[in-house]
Amino acid sequence: MEASHRARTVIALAAMALVCAPQLSRAEEVIATDVPAYQSEGHTMVPLRAIMQWLGASIAYENGIIEVTAGDTQLRLKVGSRVVERGAAPAVCLTLEVPPVVVAGTTFVPVRFVAECLGHSVEWNEGRHCVLIHDERGGQERVGLVFVLMTAEPPAAPAAGALEQATPPDKSGDGRYKDHDQPVIAVQTRHGVVYAELWPDKAPQTVKAILGLVRRGFYDGIFVHRVVPGFVVQMGDPLTKGHGADAPGVGTGGPGFTIPAEFNDTKHDRGIVSMARAADVNSAGSQFFICLSREQCRNLDGKYTAFGKVLGDGMTQVDAMVRGDLLHHVWVVKDLPVAQR
Repeated sequence: MEASHRARTVIALAAMALVCAPQLSRAEEVIATDVPAYQSEGHTMVPLRAIMQWLGASIAYENGIIEVTAGDTQLRLKVGSRVVERGAAPAVCLTLEVPPVVVAGTTFVPVRFVAECLGHSVEWNEGRHCVLIHDERGGQERVGLVFVLMTAEPPAAPAAGALEQATPPDKSGDGRYKDHDQPVIAVQTRHGVVYAELWPDKAPQTVKAILGLVRRGFYDGIFVHRVVPGFVVQMGDPLTKGHGADAPGVGTGGPGFTIPAEFNDTKHDRGIVSMARAADVNSAGSQFFICLSREQCRNLDGKYTAFGKVLGDGMTQVDAMVRGDLLHHVWVVKDLPVAQR
């Protein structure tokens, strides 16, 4: 949700730009990764599972062997070995420049694995510090962007104290909202637990998608990556997981799908929860923002999907949030009826 708009009046521009992600071409998609890609000794290492999922390939692990199935292509590789076997026995053996490694619980492979073993072209974009992976299956090209941590060392798991650490969930206040008339989620940070009701009558697809992400723990461990006093607090970018608000490409991450715009008549008053997006109105994903004031957010009315609001005294905790605060836990307090999920 970084600014891609320019040349408008100063105050209106500042407000609008801060809730927009960098504009991507229609064919480009950011590949969300829990641990970012990195460069080391001249090689770009990318997270295997995230790339394979984006390409529609499946991965299985058995007895230390990683099996990748992409269409009719079957590959077998092993952490620490440069050899990749392709096809059934007798397999064709390919040799990687460097072997796969495991960093912070994530398997990384050299990016050329995608090109040499799966046949997809890859390129490096210096200006954006990212790898572009081209997928031309089905006669229509997609381009996946993988942002790269510019470092000579792998992105090791954060040392104790380097980033805020999660505390156990505090669900002591859930009872107040178990019988609420709308779905309710809870967001726990170091400042306390914020409860928010969601509005399926205003934004049914958005609410269904957000609740689905919350159920599977998508938001746990994500960091608040933008705070603009008097305007918004923004969160929901998976690129921040494990690396905080300064992760490469921060503001562009998402869940791997987009949610169509559901603009409605809700005014962006203080406490309203609304979806972040890029210039494309249908580009919302997992990022959302909480409005801090009506005065600064009135220009968002009818241009962003408002789908809920903070309950009770929750804005006291929201007002205390700063860039880099950790979402310790996010959970569903009251869900949609099963038939609507």
